[in-house]
Amino acid sequence: MNAQCACGKRMVVSDALVGKTIRCSSCGNTVLVKGAPIVAGKPQQANPSFYISPTTITLAVVVGGLLVTGLLFYFGPMRASRQWEAMDQKATGSVRNMIVFALKVYTSANGNWDPSKPGNTPWIESHDVQWNRPMMSWGLPRKIEFVGKSNRGSFSGLYDTESGEIEADVLWGGRTIAGMVDLAKTQGGFHMLGKEINGKDPEVTVDGKPLKIVYNFDR
Repeated sequence: MNAQCACGKRMVVSDALVGKTIRCSSCGNTVLVKGAPIVAGKPQQANPSFYISPTTITLAVVVGGLLVTGLLFYFGPMRASRQWEAMDQKATGSVRNMIVFALKVYTSANGNWDPSKPGNTPWIESHDVQWNRPMMSWGLPRKIEFVGKSNRGSFSGLYDTESGEIEADVLWGGRTIAGMVDLAKTQGGFHMLGKEINGKDPEVTVDGKPLKIVYNFDR
C-alpha cells in the first residue's frame, strides 16, 4: 500500500499501518496512512451473462419429447394404418373369394354340396371377414391375421400384404344363418393356401394338394 506526504514523497507501507500515522522519510512530517483493509471472505461471483431456469429446461425437454413421439407415431402406426386402409377392401374381397372358391370345390368333391341343386351354396359376406388391424405397428406387417364365418363354418388365417397370398384353416359341412346362428355342426376342416391370379379363379391347395374343379358352377 502507498502513503503520500504533503511534501510529495510517496512511501510504500504495510497494510497493517492503515489508520495509523507515520513520519515522512523525506521531511519528517506525520502522515496518516489511508486506505481500507481487505475483508476476508468468499470472492463475489460475477453474474452470468446468460441464464436458463430449471423450469424452462424441464418444459423444453417435455415439449421436445412430445414432438419426437408425435413424429414417430405419425411415420409409424399412423402410416401403417393408412397403408392398410388403402388395401383393406381388396384384401377382404380376395380372402372372401378364395375361401368361397375352396369351399365350393372341396365340398362338391366330397359330396357335401351338390351345385346342381339349389340351397346352402357356400358363401361369405364381406362384413363377416374381420381383421386384426395394425393399430400400433411401426410399419405395415408382412402378414395380417383375419377370422370369419361362412354359412358352412368358421375360418381363420393370415393375409400376405406383399404377395396377396392367404393361408387359412377352414371348417366346412355346417349350416349357419347370417354367419351367426348355427343350424348344424361342422363336419370337418382343411388347411388351405391360395392366391388370386389376374382376377381369374384362385390357385388353391388344400392340405398340400391343388384343388380341381369337379363341377361347372358360378363362383
